[in-house]
Amino acid sequence: MGTDGNGTIEYGEFVDWWKKSDRFASLTLDDDSLALRKKAAEAFQKFDTDKSGSLDRAEFPAFYQHLVASNLTTKSEENCLKDLDQDNDGKVQFNEYVDWLKRSGTLPQKTLLASDFQGVVQTQKNLKKE
Repeated sequence: MGTDGNGTIEYGEFVDWWKKSDRFASLTLDDDSLALRKKAAEAFQKFDTDKSGSLDRAEFPAFYQHLVASNLTTKSEENCLKDLDQDNDGKVQFNEYVDWLKRSGTLPQKTLLASDFQGVVQTQKNLKKE
């Protein structure tokens, strides 16, 4: 959706995308990408033993061992948790895990989360102030 390659979606880019009748076609994931996303969800759910939708400090060590065994990280457990826990609440949400997988190149960038629209929201807030 972003066209200038800066890693954010500017308001104008979002508006241009929104005007397209086939706007959602460009967001469709291919079969391989869907399979990777499903695998990521299954792994996350396996370690989310209390089914809260997040991995707390008690659940994280087993998940960390899975990441190490899968060659997804070489960081220490504490540094890996800091890298995954973007909002610093001491838990890893599924969206944070997906974002981390995207940053590491494991998942394709077409996966859109609410955090992907932060640049648009900030731009809209700035425009309202003017």
